[in-house]
Amino acid sequence: MHRLARLPMGSGRHEGPAHSQRQRDHYARISRVIAAFVLILPTPCPVVVRLLPALLRTLCAAGCLALVVLFPGALPSTGQSVSFGVVAGANIATVSPEPDLSTGFRTTVAAGGGMLVDLPGPVDLQQEVLFSQKGTAVTETFGQVNYTASYIEFPLQLRVALPSVWRLDLFATGGGSFGLKAFENQSSGSTLELQLPDEGSFFERTDASAVVGFGATFDEGPSPLSVFVRYMHGLREVSQGRTDVGPDIEENPFRDNPFPESAKTRTVTLGLMIGL
Repeated sequence: MHRLARLPMGSGRHEGPAHSQRQRDHYARISRVIAAFVLILPTPCPVVVRLLPALLRTLCAAGCLALVVLFPGALPSTGQSVSFGVVAGANIATVSPEPDLSTGFRTTVAAGGGMLVDLPGPVDLQQEVLFSQKGTAVTETFGQVNYTASYIEFPLQLRVALPSVWRLDLFATGGGSFGLKAFENQSSGSTLELQLPDEGSFFERTDASAVVGFGATFDEGPSPLSVFVRYMHGLREVSQGRTDVGPDIEENPFRDNPFPESAKTRTVTLGLMIGL
């Protein structure tokens, strides 16, 4: 999607080519170091991650990956243009079905920011940082229990331009997403909510998904306006396989509606993008 409103990176008013090149290279090195740190931390260092409070993990992950994803220094210096925008939508979420449980869908939220890198040809690169809620509803004899995990998600997708229809620029997307859990909660209707510590959580700390989507952009106004539908197919096990809530909670109030012992996320997002 090539738009006249976007300017090439490095078009400072008083900077020479050599200075701009050195500055871009310097920022790119910083971005790569931050990216390596963030990607390495959650997997081989679970002890370190376990010691951090949930809020600190959230702020650390969001801040570091916002620098990587939204920082211009991470872009190549060959004249590609870039646009930034906001993303918001509704998730229709569940987990992979389990024969012994009646799992249903939950309607949750997703919101954040994104960056679109305009590459040569019909394919662009779309990167996002999102706050996204996933989970499921377990319905048994004694009612329904909602299990929700809130993630900081980092979708990275290729965006392919399709033929335009009327004034709409159609596009398809595909790629992957990594999620770092910020917190989780369980509720029964609207009267009971239980916040769980790390030792008693049902969801694993990370999630990984394959992503496909389709959308349309209206580019006649001051900023591009896009609507999209996206499907995220979880690739890793997110259930910790426990039927109680660990030693820090004396009694599980949802024992009759347990979280599945095996679960992978399944999420459909209906959303809106401004500026992308």
